[in-house]
Amino acid sequence: MRGDKKESSIHRIQEVALEDVEMSRDYDVIKTLGEGCFAKVLLATHRRTSTTIVLKAIHTELTGVKDFYREFHYSYHLSPHPNILSVYSVVFKADDCFVFAQEYAPLGDLAGNVRAGGLPEQACKNIAQQLASALEFLHSKDLVYRDLKLENILVFAADMSKVKLCDFGSTRRDGSLVTKTKCTWHPFIPPEVCEVVSNERYHCRTTADCWQLGIIIFVCLTGCPPWQSADSISDPAYCGFLRWQKRRTTKIPPQFRRFSSRLLRMFRRLLEHKADKRSSVSEVNKYLKDAWMERKSPAATAVGGGTSSSAAAVSGGKRDYLNMYQDHGDEHNQLSDERHHYDEIQDNYQRDDYLRTVGHNMAVSLKPSWNSPPVEAVVTTTGNRDEREEDDQRLSRDGCTSSASREWDSMPRRGPARPGSVIACPGGDQQRPGSVIACPGGDQRVQ
Repeated sequence: MRGDKKESSIHRIQEVALEDVEMSRDYDVIKTLGEGCFAKVLLATHRRTSTTIVLKAIHTELTGVKDFYREFHYSYHLSPHPNILSVYSVVFKADDCFVFAQEYAPLGDLAGNVRAGGLPEQACKNIAQQLASALEFLHSKDLVYRDLKLENILVFAADMSKVKLCDFGSTRRDGSLVTKTKCTWHPFIPPEVCEVVSNERYHCRTTADCWQLGIIIFVCLTGCPPWQSADSISDPAYCGFLRWQKRRTTKIPPQFRRFSSRLLRMFRRLLEHKADKRSSVSEVNKYLKDAWMERKSPAATAVGGGTSSSAAAVSGGKRDYLNMYQDHGDEHNQLSDERHHYDEIQDNYQRDDYLRTVGHNMAVSLKPSWNSPPVEAVVTTTGNRDEREEDDQRLSRDGCTSSASREWDSMPRRGPARPGSVIACPGGDQQRPGSVIACPGGDQRVQ
C-alpha cells in the first residue's frame, strides 16, 4: 500500500514559491542556446558560485503558472534517470518569465548532430536504446511524454553513447484529456492524433511515444523523415507504407528498402497504424544485436565506378530537406513541392542503385545517347534475351523500368539513326556494325 502511495505521488503537482529575481544581477548570460514556441534556453554563469548552468525561461504570456509548476515538477522528479536531463532545485521568476535551472549539454541537441544521410548504425542503436529506457521509465510512472523530437534529445557524447531526454512541458498522465501539441512536427505525429481536429480534446496514450520513437530512429538512420504526415488519405508516402504494413503488397516502400528484414519488422511494429496494436518501447531492445542496414554487394560498388551523380543529388536533397525540417514554425505546410522533388530523387536513386547491382547484364553510362533526350544515366543491355527478360521481370517487381525502355517510349522520332549507333529497344538492342557497347570490363566494338 505504501509503495502504491509513493508511486502515485509523482502525479501530485507541488507548487513552490517563486521569488522575483533580477537575472542580470545574479547571472551572466553567455549566449542563447535555443528558442522555441514557449521558451528560450540560456547558457549562464551564476556570479556568486561561478557555476555554469542552463536557464530555461518560459514566457508567462503563453504559459500559466500551473503549467509551469507541472513541467518543473516532472522535470525535477524524473531527472534521476541516467537518460533524462538533470534539473536543479533553482526556480524563480524574472523578466516576464518563469525560470528553472538544468544541466548543460555541451554537444547540443540531436537536430544539430544528425547529418545528411543519417548517423552510423551503432550510434543510432545507442540512441534507440537510451530513449527506450527513458520512455519506459516514464511509462512505468503512468506518464506520456507526447513530444519526442530531435530538439528534445540532448547529446553528451559524440558517439551517441550518452543522450538525455529533456523538455517535459507536454508530459501528461496516461489517459488525460489533452489537445494537440502546437510545435510538434507533422512527421512525428501518430495517425490517431493526426485525425484529431484543432482544439479537439482526446485521451493521450503511451502508444504515441512508441510511434515517435520509431520516427526518431528512422530520421537518425537516414537524415530525413519517412513521410510528411501520417495521413492515410493525403500523404502518398504514408499510404504506400500502410499498404505494405497491412500486407496488401509485398513491395517494400522506397524509403525503407535500405533496411534489413529485422529492422523492417521493428518498424512494422513500432509504426503500427492502430494504436491498440502498437508495440511498447521495449520492443527496440529485441533488435539491438541485429544488423539494421542492408550491406551492399561487391558488384554494386564495382559496376558503379564510384559515387554517381544521382547519389550526390540525393545527398543534397536530404541536406536541403533536413535544413527546412529543422526550422521552427509552421513552414512544413509549404514544403509539399520540395518533398515531392526529394521523393522523386530518392526513387531515382533507389532504381539506379539496383541497376548498378545487376552485374554484367547492365552497363551504366553517364553520357546520353545520340538519338535520345539527355538523361542522367543511359542503360545499354548487353546480356542475352533470356537474361534481359529476367532482369525486366525483376525490375518490374521492384516497381522500376529499365532506362532503355523509358528512353524508347519517350524517344523523339528524328529520322533514321546514323551508322554505328546503338538503339535501346524493349526487346533487345539493335546493333549495327561499328557500334560501341559500354561494358564493365571496357567498351566493346561490334564487328
